[in-house]
Amino acid sequence: MIEEKQRQISDKPFEEVESKALATAKQVKDEVKEKLEKEDYSGLNTNLLEMTKDNSQNEKYIFKPKERKKDIAFLILILIVAMAEIYLAFIGAFSAFFSKTYFISGIMILVLCLICLIINARVSYKRIVNIRKNEIYEVYYDQLYCKSYCYIDDMIQSCNRNLEQVLSDLQDAIDRKLIPQGHFSTEKNVFFVSDHAFSKYEEMAVVYDDYFKKQLEERKRIRERTPEIINILATGDQYVEKLQYIENQISNKNMKSKILMMKKTITSIFRELDMNPNYVGSLNLFLDYYLPTTEKLLDTYLEIDSKPNIPNIRKAKKEIYDSIFLIVSVYEGILDRLYEDIEFDISSEVSALEIITSQEGLADEK
Repeated sequence: MIEEKQRQISDKPFEEVESKALATAKQVKDEVKEKLEKEDYSGLNTNLLEMTKDNSQNEKYIFKPKERKKDIAFLILILIVAMAEIYLAFIGAFSAFFSKTYFISGIMILVLCLICLIINARVSYKRIVNIRKNEIYEVYYDQLYCKSYCYIDDMIQSCNRNLEQVLSDLQDAIDRKLIPQGHFSTEKNVFFVSDHAFSKYEEMAVVYDDYFKKQLEERKRIRERTPEIINILATGDQYVEKLQYIENQISNKNMKSKILMMKKTITSIFRELDMNPNYVGSLNLFLDYYLPTTEKLLDTYLEIDSKPNIPNIRKAKKEIYDSIFLIVSVYEGILDRLYEDIEFDISSEVSALEIITSQEGLADEK
């Protein structure tokens, strides 16, 4: 049940945002086409830029901070006032220490100016902190604009800040009403920009949490690929593309069927290798012998497939077909062995769990 819902989520999460993006893209395309047909290039860039600003949705949920110019102008004003206060404080101190007549007045002026300087310093500090927060928030704004949700992991990387800082920044944006309808997922790995998106998440929170978790694990796994695995997977993609090309070129339905089976099996093998890089040592024969041999055999088959169907050609094609039939069986055996390793790992974990629960008296008696 959960897996079925996950497939629905993975196909189109929060589909209304996607449809809006598609509508915007279509509008952009129509505008470009119309301008080009009329050979009217004036203002084209401006028009496109304005059209890509989706004013119908996220501007309700995500707001830009106040202009920095106002903050800077305010700081300059405070600096001028502070200089005046320092000047008056100097006069007060001078009067207090060098004039008995104006001693009390000088002390009062000095104390009053010091108090005002402390207040100005606190206000300036808060305003500087606010400017810094706005600078950081602009990165979040670019990340979240035109999105209904965003992974916290994406914002960690784009903002170059750690998890605690990102969570604090987003909560601060909510408190400052910059993202007034912002919400975190249960595990705080996803941020929603609106009550509408969050309500959809809440309808199937458990399913969404599991989906988000798997997506993040997949991203992490991809980022942690070693150069060796990346090169091997790239080689695998090249072989699969070559098989697809040959399958499209040849006419024999039986050979097409074998190539299709081979393509699916090879794809599954590379998928398992990607998920479990420690398998690479046991796949040397597959990578260094079977795949190159398969490619050579199919290249030869493709070359002679267009030649006259004389006995020697038929014999050669029959031999290649038999070899491909054998190689398909070999590939299926390799994949089956990989699955056996996975099954063994699962069985070991289950057995260990049963032993532990038995020892703790937690397992139900049969």
